[in-house]
This record gives sequence, structure tokens and C-alpha cells, in this order.
Amino acid sequence: MHTNHNWSYFDNLFVITEVYKNFQHKDYDLIIKNIADSIGTTTDSVKFKISNMIYILSNGICGHSNYSE
Repeated sequence: MHTNHNWSYFDNLFVITEVYKNFQHKDYDLIIKNIADSIGTTTDSVKFKISNMIYILSNGICGHSNYSE
């Protein structure tokens, strides 16, 4: 598990896909753990990435603003 994960395009798509596929019928923390284990990063990193995505998709209304373009 890496403390500094280099996020790839695939990693971002994987996060979106896994959350979308599973959020209605699986425990959220388990989804995050499975994602982190699959791409070799921490659960905090996955949560932060999701927060970045929310920020971008909400036009800055919510989520975390620290993202790269």
C-alpha cells in the first residue's frame, strides 16, 4: 500500500464505477476498502479522491477543492 498514490485515469474510472455499481447495496466503508485494496492505496486517499470529484461535479459547492486538472 502506497502512502503517495499516483492516480491514473484508470484509477479514477475504477473509483467512479465501483461506487456507482455498489453504493445502493453494499456498506460504503467496505466499498472504499475494496477500492483501496484493488489499486494499492489507503482508504483515506480514496475518500479524498471522491471528495475531489464531488467538488468538481458540484462546481465547488461541496467537496474538497484540492485537485489537479
